[in-house]
Amino acid sequence: MRIPLTLTPLGEKVAEEIEVDRWVEHLVPKTQHEVEGMEPHEVREFCRKFVRDHAVGGTLRRRLLGAAFDNGLREDEVRDVIAIRLRDHFLAQQETSDA
Repeated sequence: MRIPLTLTPLGEKVAEEIEVDRWVEHLVPKTQHEVEGMEPHEVREFCRKFVRDHAVGGTLRRRLLGAAFDNGLREDEVRDVIAIRLRDHFLAQQETSDA
């Protein structure tokens, strides 16, 4: 499956700085049921809304704000990095369960 929107090298750098994969790997098992049966574009929108509305707090939020400052980005741009990585994990889980 080809994913239309991927992280740039800067996005990858930010993802590493904020350790987003640790957060995503913890979150996906708890929320996978919410995206079951969704089309990829629906998963993308779910992730954007999830990250925008309530997903980022505590240590991740501090890292998010620090990465935004350090890399000259807006907070919403760093949230997009988180949403893309979350989407990628959900879609990978769907491919695994479909196989």
